[in-house]
Amino acid sequence: MVDAARVRDPVHNAELSQCTDCHSQVSFVPSRFRHATYALQGAHVTLPCRSCHVSGTYAGTPDACVGCHLGDYTSSSTVPNHALLGYSLSCEECHSQVAWSPAKAP
Repeated sequence: MVDAARVRDPVHNAELSQCTDCHSQVSFVPSRFRHATYALQGAHVTLPCRSCHVSGTYAGTPDACVGCHLGDYTSSSTVPNHALLGYSLSCEECHSQVAWSPAKAP
């Protein structure tokens, strides 16, 4: 666990106590965690863990797009203004995980 404490992304804490959840005995690196409730696809695959798991908090991390992208939805600088036009909060209706844009019209 001493080595794990030095890792900064993802932060290793009590929630990440089983090494075999991410590492294999064949090779310690690269590691990969299988997200059971939210499969990482497209652009999400390349994001650092800390982008979603702020301060090493894993339990309770949103598994719906809007959980992380609500600020994009409500921002008056987002074109078109999603909130003003009453667009759905289900981002995947117009956006894909491969790339946020281009988006298809609702």
